[in-house]
Order: sequence, then structure tokens, then C-alpha cells
Amino acid sequence: MLDADGPDRQQSIADLDMQAVTPRQLVWADLVAPTQDELDDVAEKFGLPVETVRWLALDDDEPRAALHRRYIRLRAIAVEPTPDGPSMRPLGIVAGWRFVLTVHPEPLDLLGQLDAWLAVDAIVGQLDAAMFLAAILNSVVTGYSVATDQLEDRVDAVDDELLGGAPTGVALNRLVQLRHVATDLRRAITAHRDVFGSLAWADFEAIAETHAAGRFKLVADRFDRAVDAIENARDQVVGAFDIHLARTAQRTNDIVKVLTIVSAVLLPGSLLAALLSMNVATPLPTDDVRAFWVIVVAIGVFATIVLAMAVRAAWLGPSR
Repeated sequence: MLDADGPDRQQSIADLDMQAVTPRQLVWADLVAPTQDELDDVAEKFGLPVETVRWLALDDDEPRAALHRRYIRLRAIAVEPTPDGPSMRPLGIVAGWRFVLTVHPEPLDLLGQLDAWLAVDAIVGQLDAAMFLAAILNSVVTGYSVATDQLEDRVDAVDDELLGGAPTGVALNRLVQLRHVATDLRRAITAHRDVFGSLAWADFEAIAETHAAGRFKLVADRFDRAVDAIENARDQVVGAFDIHLARTAQRTNDIVKVLTIVSAVLLPGSLLAALLSMNVATPLPTDDVRAFWVIVVAIGVFATIVLAMAVRAAWLGPSR
């Protein structure tokens, strides 16, 4: 129970009396992995259809929103950070006159942070259900931005590893993983376009004592920026792949360059040995050991000339 004139308090559903709720109070019922009996009790207390409340607890990852005569219901996908990357978790919400009901299968940090903010705000009870719903959705959008920032940080780390000479195989595996993360996160965020778009133009007179459309318009604008941010992050992942391909091509060029120089160094010697091994008369005697050393010296001279030319042309060393 959020009270603008007194301390907020915890209250069980069984003891809740919606008829006694004043215009300066707001009821927030947050259900984590509720049973069917708990959902039925909540439906009775808030005067909601049982099907509507049970719909909130469905394991469904498709965002939806519907404005009814006395309440609004919607499902959003919240993004929570985990050591393995962002985790998508469904969040069902129903907002009616002076109450907001949230249902989710496991605890959500964004709601915990919102609860902590409410604990230090003595006048939050002055908010109506529509404005409180906008605050929840604003927290959901904030989660999108945080997840996108973390994704960009991970992409930057891979970029630094690639530019620093990290093994391409390890970097490629990380890039593939980040590509999947970016795709899943983008799909989860962009699926809310219809939800935030419809809320920005919805009529909340049935559940709001104030003009809340402006708040939802602000949230919708933040959502649009979150969509742009995940698109940019996805482009960053693609750019990291380009860096990986450039490094792979550079490594291939270095290998080919070394093989080419080695072939060029050995080619004069191979040609000289082939000429002197022909079954015809040669300028050098075949039974004189000094002729062998003359040939070795000639091969060394040719190899030195080729290496000198390579150094002068800056063919040796890694590509810049």
C-alpha cells in the first residue's frame, strides 16, 4: 500500500479492502510465480476477470497490450543482466483504478529498484495507476538501455583483443556468441513497438485522475532511442566481424609473402643446380671439389642479392 499521507506498508491480499483505498493511496500487488489459487484470489479482490489475471502468468514471450473499459493489461519482456548475458523474462501487468498488479515467474531487479525508489518517496501515493504503470515501463526501457550498454562494452573488449593480436579462433567464437546475443536482444526489444506505440496514444481516463498520456509519450520516445541503440550495437558486432576478417586476410598475406620470398631466394640456386646437372658439357669440371664450392658460393650470392632487394622493397616483416 503506497500512501501519500503516511508510511507505506505491506499488506496481504486476504486483508486488502479496495473499497477503503483513498485517492491518495495506490495498491501495488507484485506476484512472483503465483499459484492458480493465488491468481483467483487476486482476481476477486480487484474485481478482474479470472482469465485476465491468469493470462498474466502465461509463459509467453510475445508483448501485447489491451485497453479495457476499467483497466489496462499488457505483457512486456524485461531484460535482466546475468553473467552469461542478458536474460529475457516476461512481465505481466494490469493497471486499474488505484491499483497495479504485476506478475512474473521469478524476481526482477528492475522492480526491486523501483520498490527501493518508492521507499524514499513519501508522496508516491499521489500517482495514479496510469502514471505508476508508466514508471514500471520506464524501468523496463532502462533495462533495455543497460543491456545494450553491456553488449557494446563486450564488443569493444573483443575489438581490443583483435587489434591486440588475440588468437582469431577464440575471438571468432566470442563474436558469434555476441552476434546471437545482439540478435535476441534486438528481437525482444523491437517486438514492443506496437505496445509502446499504442500506449502513447491510448485513453487512460478510466484508470487515471491525471493526464498520463504525456508520460507514456516520454516512455515511448525513450523506447525509440533504445531501439536505435540496439541497432547501433548490432552494427558494432558486424564491424567487429570485419576487423576479424581483415586480420585473417592480413595473416594470410603475411604467410604468402614469406613463401614468396623463400621461393625467390631458392629459385636462382635451383636454376643454377638444374643447369649444371644437365647431361651435356658444362663450363665447370664435374670431378673437381673446388667447382662444388664455386656453385655454393654462387647460390649464396644470388640468395643475398634477392634478400637485399626484399629488404630494400620492405617486403620483409609483418604488414603495416
